Amino acid sequence: MRTLQSIEPRAERADSAEVVQTYVENRQLQAALTSTNNQVIYGRRGTGKTHALRYLAETLRGSEQLATYISMDRLGSTQGIYADERLPAHQRGVRLLIDMINELTNQFYEWAFEASNEQAFSLCDQLTSRVNEIRVEGDVNIEQANREEVTDESSRHLGLDVSSSPKLAVEGGKERSNQVERIRTVSTNGRPFYSVHVGAVAQSVESIIEALSVRRVWIFLDEWTELPRDLQPILADMLRKVFFGLPQVTVKVAAISHRANFYVASESGDRLGLDVGGDIFGAVDLDEFVVFPAKTKKSRDDGASDFFRGLLYKHVQHALSEAGEPALTNDAQFVSLCFTQITALTEVARAAEGVPRDGIGIAARAAIRARGKISTENVRDAAYLLFQSQKLTRLNGSPVAAKLLELIIEDVIGTKKARAFLLRQDHTDHAVISFLVDERLLHLIKQGYSAQDRPGERYDVLQIDYGCYVSLLSTTRAPGSLLGFEVDMDLDEDLQHGAVFSTLAVPEHDNRAVRRAILDLPALLQRASVASL
Repeated sequence: MRTLQSIEPRAERADSAEVVQTYVENRQLQAALTSTNNQVIYGRRGTGKTHALRYLAETLRGSEQLATYISMDRLGSTQGIYADERLPAHQRGVRLLIDMINELTNQFYEWAFEASNEQAFSLCDQLTSRVNEIRVEGDVNIEQANREEVTDESSRHLGLDVSSSPKLAVEGGKERSNQVERIRTVSTNGRPFYSVHVGAVAQSVESIIEALSVRRVWIFLDEWTELPRDLQPILADMLRKVFFGLPQVTVKVAAISHRANFYVASESGDRLGLDVGGDIFGAVDLDEFVVFPAKTKKSRDDGASDFFRGLLYKHVQHALSEAGEPALTNDAQFVSLCFTQITALTEVARAAEGVPRDGIGIAARAAIRARGKISTENVRDAAYLLFQSQKLTRLNGSPVAAKLLELIIEDVIGTKKARAFLLRQDHTDHAVISFLVDERLLHLIKQGYSAQDRPGERYDVLQIDYGCYVSLLSTTRAPGSLLGFEVDMDLDEDLQHGAVFSTLAVPEHDNRAVRRAILDLPALLQRASVASL
């Protein structure tokens, strides 16, 4: 049980060996991710985008292939150049491209060093020079002056030779030295700016690949949506021009769907960026492999349980190996040792809402609170604690989001007796809804849903977080009025908490209830004092 508590939930903090050993393979997902198409990989925070890209970067190296992982949130100037709106957007975008290509060039240098390839080294120098070219926008004045200095030196020497034939000798000499100093002064009336010739850069990259004799270079760009939104299409456009014309290069970008901005089209028809589905193909959504695909409730639950069983088992095996402890025989032994019954593991999958990071956190907290093996009650208690200690605190800085969530709970759970609800697709991108989804207080579980009584409109299905639901049950605010049962309020707080958890049954996803639960977002926004859509 102590091993469960030591699991590292964030892939960016794990070393390469842990990334490979703890990755849970999915045959269909693996086939999609290893295709040579340029791709966007979508997924909510915590769904494993970083883990997937780092795993690919580690496992695709070798066999005449090179792979590099670049986290876009680690690029940037200490001067805040990307967020400085006083600078033109195209200059901030160019600076991003330069930093990204410099990261790639560092990898090229390493590969050239490992192969002792002097030609590749020279080409890397050329790429560095081409990428970091600085030009001046405005007048440039150059002044040059020469100064010459001449020095004469004379000397004489008198000597007497007293050998058998005495001789008097006089020696003399004269030396002249010239020193020339050139002074060059450059003054500018304009401003320096970075300039990247994308064609020349693409040519340099292609030459380096040929010199290294590799058949494919994989470039994995993570945390795309950490970039300023206005710069994303600019960088996307330059990536398209530099890399997408090179058949030996595959670029895969990880992003959060509603925060990604790859493409901008003007009214005149000019376009800037990457057309997803046109320039960049085969978009993969990790949620499709954890939450969305399920023809039946049983297949959905079985799929989620199998995934989290494999995820926790692999992490525990790695931790045991690092500690020098004996390994487990199989995942069945892991479940038997750690859980009172299989339903407790299934509850971990439900509580995680398809987010591996949350699943790991809930399992670790449940292990702390368990007296022996983890029970279903421990899982629910852990989900409650995760919500209270992490998710709820993020609402402290956003009173509007906190108020809207309260109104959604009141409307969906209290009035419509459901935990999931329908929201018009054009409302899903509202800033406050996006914030609640980002913080995993609401979960997008299905897209493009058609309501039975409104066939002409398309909806997304969102679900209130499991921990949020459990947290509501743990308060004396309104458990009976909202959820249909009463707790004896004469009991002290700990006994009330125990009474709630002993009878708790977090509702399953019910399509019939969802059809009735259509959220009127504009009305709730008005009540929450938010600007209308």
